[in-house]
Amino acid sequence: MPKPAGQRRRRNKDVPVPVVLDPGAKRKAPAMPGRPDGRAWLKLSREWWARVWGSPIAPLYVDAADVDGLARLAELREDAVREGVELTLANKLRLAAEVRLLEDRYGLSPSARLRMRAELRLDGTGDEAPVVAAVDEERFLRAIDGGKGA
Repeated sequence: MPKPAGQRRRRNKDVPVPVVLDPGAKRKAPAMPGRPDGRAWLKLSREWWARVWGSPIAPLYVDAADVDGLARLAELREDAVREGVELTLANKLRLAAEVRLLEDRYGLSPSARLRMRAELRLDGTGDEAPVVAAVDEERFLRAIDGGKGA
Protein backbone atom coordinates (compact mmCIF):
# COMPACT_ATOMS: atom_id res chain seq x y z
CA MET A 1 0.00 0.00 0.00
CA PRO A 2 1.53 3.37 -0.98
CA LYS A 3 2.37 5.94 1.67
CA PRO A 4 0.45 9.21 1.81
CA ALA A 5 1.84 11.82 -0.59
CA GLY A 6 3.46 13.91 2.17
CA GLN A 7 5.40 10.91 3.54
CA ARG A 8 6.90 9.68 0.30
CA ARG A 9 10.65 9.99 -0.02
CA ARG A 10 10.65 10.58 -3.74
CA ARG A 11 8.28 13.17 -5.03
CA ASN A 12 8.16 13.45 -8.77
CA LYS A 13 8.44 17.17 -9.08
CA ASP A 14 7.50 19.06 -12.19
CA VAL A 15 9.69 18.06 -15.09
CA PRO A 16 11.33 21.10 -16.68
CA VAL A 17 9.79 22.05 -20.00
CA PRO A 18 12.21 21.84 -22.91
CA VAL A 19 13.38 25.12 -24.41
CA VAL A 20 12.64 25.04 -28.12
CA LEU A 21 15.23 26.95 -30.11
CA ASP A 22 14.24 28.51 -33.41
CA PRO A 23 17.10 28.35 -35.94
CA GLY A 24 15.60 31.40 -37.67
CA ALA A 25 15.62 33.53 -34.50
CA LYS A 26 18.85 35.46 -34.84
CA ARG A 27 19.93 38.37 -32.75
CA LYS A 28 22.40 41.12 -33.35
CA ALA A 29 25.69 40.62 -31.57
CA PRO A 30 26.48 43.22 -28.91
CA ALA A 31 29.80 45.01 -29.22
CA MET A 32 32.69 42.94 -27.93
CA PRO A 33 34.05 44.42 -24.72
CA GLY A 34 37.69 45.42 -24.77
CA ARG A 35 40.31 42.88 -23.75
CA PRO A 36 41.63 43.41 -20.22
CA ASP A 37 45.20 43.56 -21.57
CA GLY A 38 44.25 46.32 -24.04
CA ARG A 39 45.16 44.34 -27.17
CA ALA A 40 42.84 44.25 -30.15
CA TRP A 41 40.75 41.16 -30.75
CA LEU A 42 41.97 38.80 -33.47
CA LYS A 43 39.78 38.37 -36.55
CA LEU A 44 39.22 34.77 -35.49
CA SER A 45 37.67 35.96 -32.19
CA ARG A 46 35.50 38.61 -33.83
CA GLU A 47 34.12 36.01 -36.26
CA TRP A 48 33.51 33.56 -33.39
CA TRP A 49 31.66 36.31 -31.45
CA ALA A 50 29.36 36.97 -34.42
CA ARG A 51 28.69 33.22 -34.88
CA VAL A 52 27.84 32.71 -31.20
CA TRP A 53 25.45 35.67 -31.07
CA GLY A 54 23.90 34.62 -34.39
CA SER A 55 23.30 31.04 -33.25
CA PRO A 56 19.90 29.66 -32.18
CA ILE A 57 21.06 29.56 -28.52
CA ALA A 58 21.78 33.33 -28.44
CA PRO A 59 18.21 34.44 -27.59
CA LEU A 60 18.73 32.76 -24.20
CA TYR A 61 21.66 35.05 -23.37
CA VAL A 62 21.15 38.12 -21.23
CA ASP A 63 23.38 40.99 -22.35
CA ALA A 64 24.05 42.34 -18.87
CA ALA A 65 24.93 38.94 -17.46
CA ASP A 66 26.44 36.96 -20.33
CA VAL A 67 28.50 39.38 -22.41
CA ASP A 68 31.41 39.42 -19.97
CA GLY A 69 31.46 35.64 -19.60
CA LEU A 70 31.40 35.11 -23.35
CA ALA A 71 34.15 37.71 -23.73
CA ARG A 72 36.22 35.80 -21.16
CA LEU A 73 35.66 32.65 -23.22
CA ALA A 74 36.73 34.50 -26.39
CA GLU A 75 39.87 35.69 -24.61
CA LEU A 76 40.77 32.16 -23.48
CA ARG A 77 40.17 30.77 -26.97
CA GLU A 78 42.31 33.54 -28.41
CA ASP A 79 45.13 32.96 -25.92
CA ALA A 80 45.31 29.35 -27.08
CA VAL A 81 46.04 30.38 -30.68
CA ARG A 82 47.75 33.77 -30.39
CA GLU A 83 51.21 33.83 -31.93
CA GLY A 84 54.08 34.53 -29.59
CA VAL A 85 52.36 32.99 -26.57
CA GLU A 86 54.24 29.93 -25.42
CA LEU A 87 52.25 27.60 -23.20
CA THR A 88 53.49 24.55 -21.36
CA LEU A 89 51.54 21.34 -21.82
CA ALA A 90 50.07 21.71 -18.31
CA ASN A 91 48.91 25.26 -19.11
CA LYS A 92 47.41 24.13 -22.43
CA LEU A 93 45.45 21.45 -20.60
CA ARG A 94 44.22 23.92 -17.98
CA LEU A 95 43.25 26.38 -20.71
CA ALA A 96 41.40 23.67 -22.65
CA ALA A 97 39.53 22.63 -19.49
CA GLU A 98 38.47 26.21 -18.76
CA VAL A 99 37.33 26.73 -22.36
CA ARG A 100 35.32 23.50 -22.25
CA LEU A 101 33.72 24.53 -18.94
CA LEU A 102 32.65 27.93 -20.27
CA GLU A 103 31.43 26.46 -23.57
CA ASP A 104 29.22 24.09 -21.58
CA ARG A 105 27.99 26.89 -19.32
CA TYR A 106 26.81 28.87 -22.35
CA GLY A 107 25.26 25.96 -24.24
CA LEU A 108 27.89 25.87 -26.96
CA SER A 109 28.24 22.09 -27.08
CA PRO A 110 25.67 19.41 -27.88
CA SER A 111 25.93 17.87 -24.41
CA ALA A 112 25.37 21.28 -22.78
CA ARG A 113 22.26 21.85 -24.86
CA LEU A 114 20.94 18.45 -23.78
CA ARG A 115 21.46 19.35 -20.11
CA MET A 116 19.71 22.67 -20.74
CA ARG A 117 16.84 20.76 -22.38
CA ALA A 118 17.31 22.95 -25.43
CA GLU A 119 15.78 21.44 -28.54
CA LEU A 120 16.33 22.81 -32.00
CA ARG A 121 13.15 23.24 -34.02
CA LEU A 122 13.88 21.72 -37.41
CA ASP A 123 10.57 22.00 -39.22
CA GLY A 124 10.14 25.77 -38.91
CA THR A 125 6.50 25.53 -37.80
CA GLY A 126 7.00 26.00 -34.08
CA ASP A 127 4.36 23.38 -33.30
CA GLU A 128 6.62 20.77 -31.77
CA ALA A 129 10.19 20.04 -30.92
CA PRO A 130 11.95 17.55 -33.19
CA VAL A 131 11.26 13.90 -32.56
CA VAL A 132 14.27 11.83 -31.60
CA ALA A 133 14.30 8.33 -33.02
CA ALA A 134 13.63 5.67 -30.41
CA VAL A 135 16.19 3.02 -29.61
CA ASP A 136 15.55 -0.25 -31.42
CA GLU A 137 14.61 -2.31 -28.36
CA GLU A 138 14.32 -5.51 -30.36
CA ARG A 139 18.04 -5.33 -30.99
CA PHE A 140 18.68 -5.47 -27.24
CA LEU A 141 15.71 -7.41 -25.86
CA ARG A 142 15.02 -10.75 -27.47
CA ALA A 143 14.49 -14.30 -26.41
CA ILE A 144 17.30 -16.68 -27.21
CA ASP A 145 17.25 -20.44 -27.55
CA GLY A 146 19.44 -22.48 -25.28
CA GLY A 147 20.51 -21.63 -21.78
CA LYS A 148 19.56 -23.47 -18.58
CA GLY A 149 16.86 -26.06 -18.80
CA ALA A 150 16.65 -25.95 -22.57
